[in-house]
Amino acid sequence: MNKIDNIANFLDNNSKKCLAINGSWGIGKTYLWKQVENKLSEINADKKIVYIDLFGKESYKQILEEIVFKIHGNYNKIMNTFSQIATKIAKIKSAGTININPDAIFSFLKKEDFKKVIVCFDNIERRTDNLSLKEILGLVNLLKEEKECNVVVIFHEKELKEQDDNLTENNKEEETEQDFNSWYQKAKEEQTKQYNSKNWYQIYKEKVIDCEITIKNNDEIAKAIIKDRINKYTKITDEIRNIIENIIFERYKEQCNGNLRLLYHVLEHIDYFNKHCFLLFCKYENKKTFSDALKLSYKSLISKTKKYLSIKIEENDLSSSYHLYEKYLKNMFYLSKEEKYQLRRDFYQTLKIDLYYKLQNCKIEYLVGNLSDKQFVKDIENSLLKIDFYSKNGMTHYPYGFYQNLLSTYTQITKKKLSNIEEKINQHYIEALVMEELEFDFRDDYKSDKDFLKLLKDEKWKRCYEDTKEKYKISKYESINAFINSYENIESSFYPEAIKQYNFFKKEELVQLFKNNNNFCRKFFNHFSMNMVASHKFDDDLNNNLFQAYLDFLDLDENKIKKSVVLEYINSQNSVLRKLLIENNH
Repeated sequence: MNKIDNIANFLDNNSKKCLAINGSWGIGKTYLWKQVENKLSEINADKKIVYIDLFGKESYKQILEEIVFKIHGNYNKIMNTFSQIATKIAKIKSAGTININPDAIFSFLKKEDFKKVIVCFDNIERRTDNLSLKEILGLVNLLKEEKECNVVVIFHEKELKEQDDNLTENNKEEETEQDFNSWYQKAKEEQTKQYNSKNWYQIYKEKVIDCEITIKNNDEIAKAIIKDRINKYTKITDEIRNIIENIIFERYKEQCNGNLRLLYHVLEHIDYFNKHCFLLFCKYENKKTFSDALKLSYKSLISKTKKYLSIKIEENDLSSSYHLYEKYLKNMFYLSKEEKYQLRRDFYQTLKIDLYYKLQNCKIEYLVGNLSDKQFVKDIENSLLKIDFYSKNGMTHYPYGFYQNLLSTYTQITKKKLSNIEEKINQHYIEALVMEELEFDFRDDYKSDKDFLKLLKDEKWKRCYEDTKEKYKISKYESINAFINSYENIESSFYPEAIKQYNFFKKEELVQLFKNNNNFCRKFFNHFSMNMVASHKFDDDLNNNLFQAYLDFLDLDENKIKKSVVLEYINSQNSVLRKLLIENNH
């Protein structure tokens, strides 16, 4: 007999019992209870479950109202009960207005009304401060002893303990801050002793709770939730179904920290991307490669979901990033037709990840193994020629020099160049660099690739870089003003992770911005002339178009005296502007 059967049978065969279900938030306490509810309805259809969520509850009165309403089920029955109670009270009272409140109604309900009732209180630790734990456990005891029904309480004991510790500390503060009368002071001291000896839960647990279940591991629940969701995919094979279930559970164990609420969010988003992209490739012949591609994709999606939900992201989560997932989350869980098309192309590139591994292995075996010139050429043609460079997303990133080395060796052996492949590689890296600049990619994989940056000194590829920047800029911002207005305040666009986007605009545009927008000019000057800003490492960014445009702005004929005044002022400041205007010009 499993845990669910045990709990259901315990509650069905006993009366006047209180069962506690304890565990951390998101561990699956409520999910377990809902399964028990279903089991109870199977073994005893006459049992009535009264489920009370205490999250946000303000008062004892609110709880009693909800219990009464759920026991009687509808308005007519409640009015009938009210009438009966009013009649009884009227016989007692000779005159005056009769005030029928939940306490009165509850007290007149008989044991028979609760005979086949199980009352469940969930989220006890998430009640408001106005509702004490003492009141709740008092009500539990009342339901057990007077109404003789079974009660279930669901909570996170650690959180209750923290709340009690805070309460104890507050009481201590009150004692030192106020001058109590002697009798009240004594009462407070007694209460503090009670708090210090045991917390409220421990005190009442001994009196109220008969059986406690602590959930420490919810792996089986997680597997059941995942399986139930994936079983809804009717057009896939059992092999693919097993692959998806196993990968999601693996990701859940590594990234979700046992949080089932997060798992529900993740499954919702995985459904979207499975439907619009991943499952379109489930017939890919290499199932291991398909599995590896899903692992990378799910890892990135879960990382973005955690960030979106403001859940702490572990360091190993940061290694996986994909901008369309972030766009989907920010756009109310939707992607445009064009974005879905890009998503599919990117995932298809990820499916080719084995080609990149083959290239890497080819290079190693040629260097240290017995791979011949002829076999090297064959391997290059079988792998490199099949790679359709599209974007860096979903791809294994190799330094630019990695491909240059392969192409150079190939040319030495065959006496011919793979010009088309080299063109694709160059275009790919340029596009990836632009995307890195536009999407605030902190890793700077391409910006720090020295071999690749040499390519941009070539006029042809420099023009390609500028054209690509213009294309992406136009697709995102209509004008420099649209870019500035995309920030809540201008200063936000000056932060290190954002400032590089000014490179998407021509210096001439930025000079005009300084000239025509006084507010922008003031904010720029105040921000970069402050001493505190000098702690930032702006040395590499001084070539940014924003700073270069400011230099050009000061060099305008109309600003000759202005420039000298600015130089005199910032000469005494340890600031970014001093580095720009004085230190860098020496």
